[in-house]
Amino acid sequence: MLQIDKKELRERLTGLRDRIPEEVRSSAGAEIFRRVRALEQYAGSETVLCYVSVGSEPATREFITAALREGKKVAVPVISRGEMTFGYIDSVNSLVPGAYGIPTAPRRGGTVSDFSSCICITPCVSVDETGVRLGNGGGYYDRFLGSHREVFSVAVCFDETLSRELPREDHDIIVDMYITQTVCKEVS
Repeated sequence: MLQIDKKELRERLTGLRDRIPEEVRSSAGAEIFRRVRALEQYAGSETVLCYVSVGSEPATREFITAALREGKKVAVPVISRGEMTFGYIDSVNSLVPGAYGIPTAPRRGGTVSDFSSCICITPCVSVDETGVRLGNGGGYYDRFLGSHREVFSVAVCFDETLSRELPREDHDIIVDMYITQTVCKEVS
């Protein structure tokens, strides 16, 4: 097992991502989400579970808008009492302030209870060739995906932060696929 301090690695890779010029992040993000929308798993899903981007993460608002326009139900993370659920939204304009400064679904939209036809667009600072992802450190997606194995999970990041190998702990959940602006690989 690779022995690297995850916190230090997370900070280094987030700094690297932050230094990618905005115009490069914008075009790379558009390509990442074009690839997501081309997936058969996306086409076959009824509901898209998607993070709401902040900072230098691949931007999701245009993707969310496109998914809604295509008739998909879209749900975004809702963090409450240390747990993550997904709340439905009908527009990016309906997002409200949430935990950690991340926009979230309003309470009135309802939460997802049936995950049988969902694809989950999973944020990460980095992902490696085996589908191990380095998230933001809260473990929310690992707990969610560990409890909902029926959900097809896709980690998205930029080429610049794609890793050859990341440290993995017992609680880390391998994603089904990862996508960057040049790579689309199913891993499980």
